[in-house]
Amino acid sequence: MSHMPSWLRRLWSTWKTTIAQRNIAERDALNSTEFYDRYYLGSGIAPDLVEEILQLVASELRVDVRQLRPADRFAIELTPGRWNEWDSGFAMLMTHLDVIARDRRRTIDTPVVTVDDYIRAMAMVYPDRHVE
Repeated sequence: MSHMPSWLRRLWSTWKTTIAQRNIAERDALNSTEFYDRYYLGSGIAPDLVEEILQLVASELRVDVRQLRPADRFAIELTPGRWNEWDSGFAMLMTHLDVIARDRRRTIDTPVVTVDDYIRAMAMVYPDRHVE
């Protein structure tokens, strides 16, 4: 890309940036402890499980894990956007959930719309990863 004019490099980097990345870019970054304490303390879900699930979501959606929030909707705030429809990290997340649930003989019958829905669905698959 170094042979490209600077205006074309800027255009290319803007195009590669998903709407999801732009939607959450201005948020304050939360480390895993801050995230857990703010949103999941007292939920019964183990902190390390919440962190693992968040890392998975961030990796599949190619967003900064520190800027994710439980209320983020996959189809709105975390959408890849126009021209990136093929990049369905959400489909990969749902496939992952489905495969693990079947392997563990669990049924997930709640809709997954938000990051919180996904965290709680994954937590149902891992009942051994809860805290008192």
